Amino acid sequence: MEARLGHFGLLSVQTPLGTHPTPLLCSSLTAGLPAALPSLSLELTVLYNSLLFAISESDGLVEGEAERISHGLIRVLEACGVSGQDLSTEELWQKVLQDVTTEELCVPLHRLGALQGAVWLAANCLGSVTGLFRLLSDPKGPEPSAHGDENELLALLKAWSVPVEEDASPLVVQSIKDLKEILWTSAAFLQGLQGLEAGNLPAALSLLQAAASGFCSKRVLAQIYTCLGRCTQQMGKPQTALQHLKQALQVDFQCVSALSQAALVYRQLGETEAELEALTLLYKALETPAQEAITINPCLLIRTELLVHSPALASLLSRSHPTEVKYLLAQRCLQAGRMAEAVEHYLDLLALLQEGPQQQVPLHGRSALPRIPEVFLEAASALEQLERHKDAIAVCEEIITRTEDLIPETLRIELNASAGGEAPGRAGSPSLGDTRGVPAAASQGAWLARSAAGNGGAVPAWALRVIRCPRAPRFLTCALVSSRPYPLYLASCLKQVNRPHDEALAKDLQDYVRTSGQDP
Repeated sequence: MEARLGHFGLLSVQTPLGTHPTPLLCSSLTAGLPAALPSLSLELTVLYNSLLFAISESDGLVEGEAERISHGLIRVLEACGVSGQDLSTEELWQKVLQDVTTEELCVPLHRLGALQGAVWLAANCLGSVTGLFRLLSDPKGPEPSAHGDENELLALLKAWSVPVEEDASPLVVQSIKDLKEILWTSAAFLQGLQGLEAGNLPAALSLLQAAASGFCSKRVLAQIYTCLGRCTQQMGKPQTALQHLKQALQVDFQCVSALSQAALVYRQLGETEAELEALTLLYKALETPAQEAITINPCLLIRTELLVHSPALASLLSRSHPTEVKYLLAQRCLQAGRMAEAVEHYLDLLALLQEGPQQQVPLHGRSALPRIPEVFLEAASALEQLERHKDAIAVCEEIITRTEDLIPETLRIELNASAGGEAPGRAGSPSLGDTRGVPAAASQGAWLARSAAGNGGAVPAWALRVIRCPRAPRFLTCALVSSRPYPLYLASCLKQVNRPHDEALAKDLQDYVRTSGQDP
């Protein structure tokens, strides 16, 4: 580690990222001292350096930066004999940049302005950033105007003339020129994400393309390309989306979100082979220990990673759980009729689900993984279609054993509004094991199936007991044939039955209602 001394103690440190010494706190150095113009340039430089270190060491912006910048501006006004109390941060900047004309303060004030812009960008205060750089461009002159569709904030940052830092100036740990480039890239990226989230796809595309041409790390560039892939996919340009996603992986092979997005695009295109390949690579990437992180320039304490925070980006970059990806592989193979591969993936998945706490399934509502019993039933369906009947029975017995205690002995039938119509049978709690008469059992089976199909295709656990009734399986299956959507694990069963005529099914229901003493 090398330290360089300026006019007022430790101002600049050359050290690998993450090993910086504790920064000097400007407030402790100036406590009780009146503000004086001769030392103000040095004081602002110390404040700038200390804030850079604080932000970098905390791996993001922390509370207090805005207050410390405001304190520095008040000190500037005090040195010029002007009061800055009770002014907002925006008002302080306007007063300082319009009233303070001391040439020696031009460079340190612009440095501090760039840091203020970073703080506001990280807080998504784009209006405040825009107002600040209008003042920094020319506090008393005409505002720079954007041409055509050019973004105003990007135009202001581009037009901002960075003051030349003299060799005799106190040393700084990050140049204002580098900070300007990072601010421009961050502003383009952040606004592109906001356009993507709002559905303004043309504007989002333009801003994200601008961000991709900016100054950032490989990791951030891969994220920008991934966002471009999502944007162009939503614009109905899947081939362009794939090109962007491939660029993301070329820049950063650890960008698993690009693989996840590519699988979705291939599915949209109906390219099953490519989709399965992308899912396989994604699963391997999630299972492989993370490689060494991409090297970050230690001289850049303020980076785009620290300034861009967006719900859209967090959602897009959220990592899938390995069990989710393994399930998608199994499901897509089953749907594509690739039974041998489907069975292999389902058996691997069942093993993962039984390995213990380290393989916990994701609990968030966006998970691609269905309820565990459905996974078992889909595995049994794949085994049955591969004519591994004994294995299919073993899987079914396993799920029955696991859920038997959850199945009630009796059922109180209540009408589900989404199913429509009256529930067949008298009010009360008929036993699910009751086999009084074929029509009654068949009609109950049909009604249960229709209720389940009307409830998003989910078959309740207690419906398993309906199959004890004579002929109920046929009516249960026939009713599901008449409804959409139906569970994936019933697909093979439905292929083996003929779709009943609606008139025949209606007649059965009417016969049951008539024999039970109710009006049809």
